[in-house]
Amino acid sequence: AKKTGREVRVTVPGHVQRGGAPVAYDRVFASRLGAEAGNLILKGEYGFMVGYKNREMVKVPLAEVAGKLKTVDPKARIINICNSELSTDITETQAEVCRHFGIENIQLQNIEKQWGHPSIAGMKAIAEQVLKVLKK
Repeated sequence: AKKTGREVRVTVPGHVQRGGAPVAYDRVFASRLGAEAGNLILKGEYGFMVGYKNREMVKVPLAEVAGKLKTVDPKARIINICNSELSTDITETQAEVCRHFGIENIQLQNIEKQWGHPSIAGMKAIAEQVLKVLKK
């Protein structure tokens, strides 16, 4: 931050996106985002975030995404979806927070994975478990 005069924050994409340890895909994706951000800096292009759209890295003006208020209908149904493979500390904490705030909590079970991510069968299992709760 001293060299750029800008605020810098570190985030581990795998933890933010999936709540677990990053796998190879997460590391490669994060590296691609970081490399593109670095290229923008080298070109003197500031005021952008790097995104991924249609299988390509894209620069998005911060003015298009920052500072925009996104509201949620106060009557909206909020459901937390929790991966049962997370540590007991995490799943118990999530359940406690959900109880405190009156949020439904789905504890996903038996999700088949491939390379650390849900397979097609795993995605179907997730959909079935979520739909079962939504139909209540």
